[in-house]
Amino acid sequence: MSTGFKYINARVLLIFLIALSITVAILVGERLVHFLEKAANGSVPPKAIFLLVAFRFSELLQLVIPFVLSISISISLGTLQESRELLSLQVAGLSNLRLLAWLSAPVLLLTVFIGIMSILATPSARQMEERYISEYSNSQNTIAIQQGGFRKDNEWTLYHSKEPRIDEQNNVFAQSIGDNGEHLVLWGSNLDINAKDQSGQQAIAIRNGVQIQTIPGESRLSQYEFDEIKIQFDQNVQTKSPVEGLPTRELIERGEHPEELFWRISLPIFTLLSALLAVCRSRILPKKSQYSQVVPVFLYVAAYYMILVIAKWSIENSSLSLAVGLIIPHLVCSAFILKSYRSLNQPIG
Repeated sequence: MSTGFKYINARVLLIFLIALSITVAILVGERLVHFLEKAANGSVPPKAIFLLVAFRFSELLQLVIPFVLSISISISLGTLQESRELLSLQVAGLSNLRLLAWLSAPVLLLTVFIGIMSILATPSARQMEERYISEYSNSQNTIAIQQGGFRKDNEWTLYHSKEPRIDEQNNVFAQSIGDNGEHLVLWGSNLDINAKDQSGQQAIAIRNGVQIQTIPGESRLSQYEFDEIKIQFDQNVQTKSPVEGLPTRELIERGEHPEELFWRISLPIFTLLSALLAVCRSRILPKKSQYSQVVPVFLYVAAYYMILVIAKWSIENSSLSLAVGLIIPHLVCSAFILKSYRSLNQPIG
């Protein structure tokens, strides 16, 4: 392994790590503010804010790394050109193709890393995040029932007095209206939210009360006292798993949400082609600053990213097939990279 290979990649790696650290610190700070607001609203537990940020860390990295890598390559090559170090290497026999090959080694490693994050790590992290928030919401709902007030599920409206009085039958109120208009009301003195019904399923037990029932078409009321009645009251908050949390294998097997599968496959390809684009578009003209190509490279990569976003939206709305979406944007970028590489027909410097 030549000294030039080590030197160039060390420069790129140093700038990459500095830029990545700054960018990640800013975005993590933004995520912290977001979850702090949710914690203030009671949506997430305050003690788990850093854990929730960690769940989103892989998603953050897979979006940031392609941009940071491209800009790092552009800055590094611009600096080497301005200092004439790259010209010295060219005089010693370094071709544009060999330079591209040298920089491809770390780029390929990061591409594989992004692929693992996109296909495996990020979906698992999102799934754990949703499970954690769901469990917290369910526990909060149970606590709310214990503390009193009105709660409602698909079948029952439940009220528990915040200051229950001993031996009074208005501490607990439950009401259910059937599809046929049957009206059932339960009054009780206390309840147990951890009861089990005959089948062993979780239920709420209302004790020492009165049941009042009305039947459509009949003017009479059915009323009797009871020691205990168990009702099925859904204390859990049913949340739909986000598409981002579905395992990649499940997306492939079901054939559903092709836009999400497109995105997961496209991110590592985006990382690879963006870095190669930065190599081919980072040559600076005479009397230009070493940073003169940073903004154009960033705009090229941003345009490529926006094309992918539009393709994802089109696939989601069935305006574009998954196969076409995976081929056209990356093929267009590859053609642009090839054109840019062919323009490197003069020594850099």
